[in-house]
Amino acid sequence: MHDFTIETDRLILRPLRIEDAQSVYQWVSDERVAKYMVYNTYTSFEDAVEWLTMLQEPDEEYHFGFVRKEDGLLIGSGSIGP
Repeated sequence: MHDFTIETDRLILRPLRIEDAQSVYQWVSDERVAKYMVYNTYTSFEDAVEWLTMLQEPDEEYHFGFVRKEDGLLIGSGSIGP
């Protein structure tokens, strides 16, 4: 896991944490969102926790959570890698 943070005028991109599971589950369990993603719609909160746990392991990719500055809400995620 990395400790890089990127800040723009409206967003903070920061490492995802296990504590983000509830926020993550809100979008990964939404069929309208998952429809355009590479993953299937999550059907349990535990799936989100499992995914976030996996992201804590060393990896060649940098995984970021996208936090809206105006209200601190975690609204999405993305990864950068080779």
